[in-house]
Amino acid sequence: MKTKKQILQPHDVERILKEEGWDNIARSTITRWCQSGKLQANKFNGHYYINRAHFEETILEPLRAAIGTEQSETH
Repeated sequence: MKTKKQILQPHDVERILKEEGWDNIARSTITRWCQSGKLQANKFNGHYYINRAHFEETILEPLRAAIGTEQSETH
């Protein structure tokens, strides 16, 4: 059984967002989200470690909801 990682790095967030169809999100944007506190993350040895549950709740779910709303309005 494959389990989800609970801690992500910016490259993981970038990959997940690209899989969701958000190709225009740059890794620098994700780093900026970490720096500003938009994403719950800790910096250790120069690398950000992001709480996956917080990422899914604050970024991923709203993006999915926006896509769902946008698609339902066009059909």
